[in-house]
Amino acid sequence: MNWPYFLFMNALGGISWVLLLGGGAYFFGEQMKRVVGPVQLLLLVAAIVLAAGGSAGRCDSGRCTRLRRAFAQKGLDAKRGCAQSRSPAFRNEL
Repeated sequence: MNWPYFLFMNALGGISWVLLLGGGAYFFGEQMKRVVGPVQLLLLVAAIVLAAGGSAGRCDSGRCTRLRRAFAQKGLDAKRGCAQSRSPAFRNEL
């Protein structure tokens, strides 16, 4: 993911979160506390599960093994395989 897109989406997510919670607290006051507690816990659990699932097979997958072999066949440093393989220019070289 390129950094301008990430920066835009990160800012958009932060603004949305603030507007949702701030607007909800303003309009619903005390009732908002009952809603936000369980929602935050649910989002925390979802984030942990997604992070654990996303990093579980990061460079141990077959894709990275194939990339390391391709690097080795070209005489390149195989340890760079996963990190550099995400650039579109690199994909065209293989």
